[in-house]
Amino acid sequence: GDIIRVENNEFFPADLVLLSSSEPEGLCYIETANLDGETNLKIRQASPDTAKLTSSSAASTLRGNMVSEQPNNSLYTFDATLNIQLSSTPGFSGTPMRKAPLSPEQLLLRGAQLRNTPWVYGLVVFTGHETKLMRNATATPSTSAPTEPMPGRTRHSSPRCRSRRP
Repeated sequence: GDIIRVENNEFFPADLVLLSSSEPEGLCYIETANLDGETNLKIRQASPDTAKLTSSSAASTLRGNMVSEQPNNSLYTFDATLNIQLSSTPGFSGTPMRKAPLSPEQLLLRGAQLRNTPWVYGLVVFTGHETKLMRNATATPSTSAPTEPMPGRTRHSSPRCRSRRP
């Protein structure tokens, strides 16, 4: 996936795994009011294995893969493992990997907003209709009244309402 930088007060454009932030220990603060109506800030923390990637050049050196759960609508669960390549030698086969477990503590959901944190780097996990936000979207219920006839009344159509063709 792509690694993106999100600045303070910006909304996350996709579901991301928090890699690092401007704050010590890879902490960041998010507001999820668009997702769950809660306006209190929530703390997220990057994995200690990625928290040191605090520049675009450092973040671009990250090599490996991520094994993740399938897209789902659960806003409060996330289970994945980031397999980080330990050697940066290109083409090195049999590269040892460090397994970094990921949980909801590292997940930044599309529609949430970064607050009181200058910036974060995040690894894109789900986009478009696969994001947890979109998986939770439901069709807007119709607000019009039912058009069933009332008991004891007959429906008539007015001749003036019919469309006329020349």
